[in-house]
Amino acid sequence: MEKSFLNLIKKIFCLAVIISFNFLNTTAQDIHFSQNHATPLYVNPGLTGLYDGDIRITAAYRTQWNAISNGTPYRTITASFDGKIVGDPNQTGWLSGGLMLYSDKAGFVGFSTNTIDLSLAYNTSFSSQNFISVGAMVGVSQKSLDLSEGQFGTQFDGIDYDASINAGESIMDENYMHANLSSGFMFYRLRDARQYFFAGAGFFNILQSERTFISEFNSNGGLSVPMRVSVHLGGSYQLTNTLDIVPSIYYMSQAKSMKTDLGTMVRYVFRHNSRSNIFRGFSFGPMLRLTQHFENTVGIDALVAMLKLDYDDLAIGLSYDLNISDLNNATNGRGGTELTVVYTPKIRPDRLGPVSCPRF
Repeated sequence: MEKSFLNLIKKIFCLAVIISFNFLNTTAQDIHFSQNHATPLYVNPGLTGLYDGDIRITAAYRTQWNAISNGTPYRTITASFDGKIVGDPNQTGWLSGGLMLYSDKAGFVGFSTNTIDLSLAYNTSFSSQNFISVGAMVGVSQKSLDLSEGQFGTQFDGIDYDASINAGESIMDENYMHANLSSGFMFYRLRDARQYFFAGAGFFNILQSERTFISEFNSNGGLSVPMRVSVHLGGSYQLTNTLDIVPSIYYMSQAKSMKTDLGTMVRYVFRHNSRSNIFRGFSFGPMLRLTQHFENTVGIDALVAMLKLDYDDLAIGLSYDLNISDLNNATNGRGGTELTVVYTPKIRPDRLGPVSCPRF
């Protein structure tokens, strides 16, 4: 009986957290990744088309919190495709378009988000080594709950959970949709594929659509989906013929929550074609994640161990989040695993002239 009661309380708590996000104007808070370099369109629409190749295909898979969810999935899958559409007559700039999809599922009540976005960006140079890019993105998101899997306090009969008892949760809409509008800009200074600096910002949920799972709120205008702001900067510096350092900072805020990833990777380059700027290398290094939620102070949330292999047009990344916040009491340090793939092939013989882009 005690074990059943504790499991019920745990599930009620998880559902309460989800519902509370609606009341605290943090409804459907956006997902996040550890390998920000491998999710360019999610980080900034201005990154559309910023790569040295004809097309770019990315994919990322993330799973987390298995230690406290009894095998219930907390997983995120995203994929994107972007390509250069047309260049100007002097080959000093180009227009690019992209498509991004992601699906996120969190917890036993199937709290899920499915999104499709289309992006457009223009990149141009204003000197031989300095470039800017401006982009925009539009799309739609669907968010849903599967309340049939929920267990509520009203269904506890004094001894155990009884699914036959009516939960009385008729006030909840189990799914809704809202439109997305985002924008972003980038500046980068590039010497070659191994020496560059970049800085940019993205603005998401600009429309702040008013919709929520709470039926009563929707009939009175709903609650707005809060804007998400991301700021990122970093670069690469060549130390020797074979060693680079690759520092980066990524800041994201939404409503009363914030996360910042900062750290550096060390890249060992075992082959570099200076004429084509294609290289093969292996990178590794730590990232530190700082977070702040609601009125809490900024604290250390996780230490991220990251590995990355660059092999010509292919990049494969693997990272693991080691939880070091107060949540560590429940997770024993176990956080999230993330696998990413980025492919930027050069396939057209009549492709646009040499494109100068960092290798993020």
